[in-house]
Amino acid sequence: MTASISCATHSFATNGFAWDRIPLLGLSVWLNLAAVLANWRVAANRRGLWLTGAWTVRHIPWNQLKTAQYTDDGSVKIRSQTAIPGT
Repeated sequence: MTASISCATHSFATNGFAWDRIPLLGLSVWLNLAAVLANWRVAANRRGLWLTGAWTVRHIPWNQLKTAQYTDDGSVKIRSQTAIPGT
């Protein structure tokens, strides 16, 4: 994402504004969306539950896990003994 913003900024600084450079601004949005949609995963092993997202990995030990519930909108709702950032 940083590379696409840097490329767009450099292009605007050297060549000025042109309508054909608008897709460069949207590139970072599409890359982030693709990463969010394609890179989430829930895995379990003997140490606990692992939640991986586009840019994060969270671990919940089994003794901290209260519930894991699949919701109607296609997401997974996790409850634990302690607060889990980002859920």
